[in-house]
Amino acid sequence: MDRKTYTNVFNLSGWEFRLWKTITNQLKHRNVEYCSDAEARRKVNTPLFRKLENLTKDTYEVESCKKTIKLNLPIQVGFFVYQYAKLRMLQFYYDFFRQVFRSCRFSNV
Repeated sequence: MDRKTYTNVFNLSGWEFRLWKTITNQLKHRNVEYCSDAEARRKVNTPLFRKLENLTKDTYEVESCKKTIKLNLPIQVGFFVYQYAKLRMLQFYYDFFRQVFRSCRFSNV
């Protein structure tokens, strides 16, 4: 593979990744902090607290919700890309597989 083709393939995959990134559920993002016993007790009592995990004798991992969430991703674009990918897979199935493997009996591919 020459250098130009190699570059174009990786540029395309980066572009596709940015499109798929638009359907990220930002409501599930969390803050994770590592703290001592006294600080963990204080953080457990906040309304944003979600999970506490003991790592060592006096080190804890505290998971909490974000105070503010900025929903700044275009969800419509991600939805369109996802639906378009499904459409292309179905077109490939009906245009190619159904013609090439006409004699075979299979229903789920």
